[in-house]
Amino acid sequence: MLLLVLLAFVGRSLVVISLIVGFLSIPIYTRVARATTLAVAEREFVRAARTMGAKNSRVLAREILPNVVLPVAAFGLVAMGVVIVLEGTLAFLGLSVQQPAPTWGGMIFDGKRYLSEAPHVVLIPSIAMFLTVLSLNLVGDSLRSRFDVRGSNL
Repeated sequence: MLLLVLLAFVGRSLVVISLIVGFLSIPIYTRVARATTLAVAEREFVRAARTMGAKNSRVLAREILPNVVLPVAAFGLVAMGVVIVLEGTLAFLGLSVQQPAPTWGGMIFDGKRYLSEAPHVVLIPSIAMFLTVLSLNLVGDSLRSRFDVRGSNL
């Protein structure tokens, strides 16, 4: 709802939509980064670095940060799929960028009137959008499972 309200006040350009979606995603990324940081901070190698006398900034830069960046990046790939579906939904409803700019949601919306005669007009952008989101989710999920802090056996 907040996205729709902001779009009504600010405008519907690609830059504005990208900035609003990015701004509204900050709490989600913050929560993932915080949870991952708290899990990494309790690991044995962090305790060992602290025991050996490493300063907090060194522990953060050398031990915690490298182990937090990859899970957050993996989450970013999954979240990118959500953003693609969100923009497609906005475009299908006519609330995204204006008509000359091609979007998958806009193509699906334009092709729905030809659905009975030429279903490929709707199917091709739908399948392309589906495959893109699926591939982002699969890559993000495999990265997440590979670099999951809670699942490793150290």
